[in-house]
Formats: sequence, structure tokens, C-alpha cells
Amino acid sequence: MGEKMATKIIVAVHGIGQQFTYGTIQSVAYQFCGLYGVPAGIPLGSFHAKRVGEQGALLLTKSPWPPSFKDLGFAEVYWADIPQGLVKKGNTLEETKAWARTIVERLRLLRCAAPDGLSEQDYAMVKRVLEEMIETIAVLDRLLFLADKAGIFKFDLNTLLVDFMGDVQVVTEFEDARGKILDQFGEVMQKIYNSFKQDAEIHIVAHSEGTVIAFMGLLKAMCDNPTPDWVKQVRGFMTIGSPIDKHMVLWEELWEGYQHPRWQPQPDAPIQWRNYYDNGDPVGFNLERVRDWLKNPDNGERANGKPVWRAFKFDKSDDFGFSRYYLPGKAHVDYWHDEHVFGHFIKTVVKEPLPKPPP
Repeated sequence: MGEKMATKIIVAVHGIGQQFTYGTIQSVAYQFCGLYGVPAGIPLGSFHAKRVGEQGALLLTKSPWPPSFKDLGFAEVYWADIPQGLVKKGNTLEETKAWARTIVERLRLLRCAAPDGLSEQDYAMVKRVLEEMIETIAVLDRLLFLADKAGIFKFDLNTLLVDFMGDVQVVTEFEDARGKILDQFGEVMQKIYNSFKQDAEIHIVAHSEGTVIAFMGLLKAMCDNPTPDWVKQVRGFMTIGSPIDKHMVLWEELWEGYQHPRWQPQPDAPIQWRNYYDNGDPVGFNLERVRDWLKNPDNGERANGKPVWRAFKFDKSDDFGFSRYYLPGKAHVDYWHDEHVFGHFIKTVVKEPLPKPPP
């Protein structure tokens, strides 16, 4: 086994927009360092070592890292390269304002097809947000055009929007690209399993659109035949700034293939799921609809009167909303610097013992 002493592997799944490879898991590792009172001296290059590539995780087992870190490994599912490839082609993704209008029309279709399925409050909120977004983009386009003509400055707003909104469009609308992303997720998880086998628990930390990918990846693994070994080692699932609920409203078809699991954890050992969201975050929210979906008797036959999806321990008490970050855009990314959010997940789910304070 050599250095492979880790018993808990923390896997990060990044969200939308431009991403540095291993930048997300570096942020997660820093949170563990902060909780343990250890200097956060983990450069990105540490994750690019050949040994890390072989085992799929960074292990901090040698000096100067304290013995308390020997149980931990850090890994990442990096998927930004797939939507970035479509952006570079320049002739595949739909222009942002045009795509947003299709979402508004999709909402109208949902209301007509199932008026009781989407509440008036949900419909009005999402419709208003999208229409305001379209109008804001149009105004900014005009202002930036004038600024460019006046020689004040030049800024390519469309490129920025495609980088961010394009990720959502790829995951939700492009089945082939979504399949590649989920395959990439599964390959990373399998590599981790192959290195550590049954010796290591897996805990997934996902942000923004990455929560959708991670959730779908878990459901897919439990529905696949044969069941991949890695999913049997997943013990914890942390979502921050998650839009899964919105995806369930707008893209119901995404979930149709995940209604009949072939394998699930034992009833006394479900995956511990914690969701965290700031009330000022325009992307993240509570995941009440997800919990309803997991309990839906239409998702397969009931066994002994219980819903078929019992893989997660995710009750209302596991959904944590708060008001701490002041700016909406900043609220969506400030989770990475929130020691209280990560401290809660680490203490209640990962359950890593903290070092004893000096006498």
C-alpha cells in the first residue's frame, strides 16, 4: 500500500464558468486546513504530480503535514473542458438572450400542460428573473457597443455570458455532451475506487451546476447494470449554491432515466446529504422539490410501503438556508470561504476528529 493510507477521499465538482484544473478541490482542501489550524500551503501544482494521476487523489501523508491528515485524500471531477470545447467551435451553442427566451416559452408550455405542476409563485418568479435577465443583457449590449464606438473601452459581454450560461445550456440541452460529462464523472470516481478499494469512504462536495452533474452521476450509477463499485463507497454529499430544484422544474425529461435504481445503500446506511444556500444567491435555493421527487411513488414500485429511492438521508432538517453574503453574484461563490458551512459538513458527515487544543 505504501503511502495509500487515506480512509476518506473528498471529491470536488466545480460549477459554471471558467475553471482552473484542481482549483475547486484546492479550495476544499484549504477549508480542511483551516479547521485543523494548518497553513494552507497546497499549490495547484501539487495536484498535477504523476502519483496523484495514478491514484486519482492527492494524499498529504509526508512532513510537514500533521498525522491527522493521513486519513484524507483530495480529488476533483473537472468537466469544464467539455462545454469550453463547444464554445470554441463558435457555431453550436445558442446565443444567450435567444436561449433565455426559449426557457420562458418552456415555462408557458409547462403551465399549459400541467397547471397544477408548477405553482403560480414558481412560474412568476422564474419568468420574471429570466425576462429581467434578457432585458439587462440587451441594455448592457447597447451600452458596451456605445462605449466601444466612443473609444472608451471594449468588452466582449457575449463571450462572458456564453462561458457561464453556456455550461447550463450544455448540461441541460445537449444530451451527447451531458453524457460525456457524466462519463468523465464516473471515470474519476472509478479511478479513486481502483486505488483504494473498500478502504476509503468517498465524500462529494459540489457547487452550482456541478451539483446537478454530481446528483445525476450518483443516480446514474445506481441505475446502471452492472453497478459501478465506486458508488458503494459514497458516504457523504455536500451541495452549495445548488440549482437542482430549478432543473427539475424546467427540464423534467432529464430525470426520466433515473426512476428505477438497481442498487442502493442499505436502509441503515444512506448517503448523508447536506444542502447549503444563501438567501441572496440567485442560483442556489432549498431543494424541497428534490426531496419530493425522491419520495414520488411514480419513481418505481414501492417496497414495503416505502418509496423506491432511499439512497439519501436528506430531510428538511438537512437543508440549510441563511443570509450572510451581501451581493447576489458574490453570494454564489462565497461558500468557498465560509468556514461555518464547511465546518458543519466536515463535523457532521465526514466526521474527522479535530486535533486536541494544546494544554
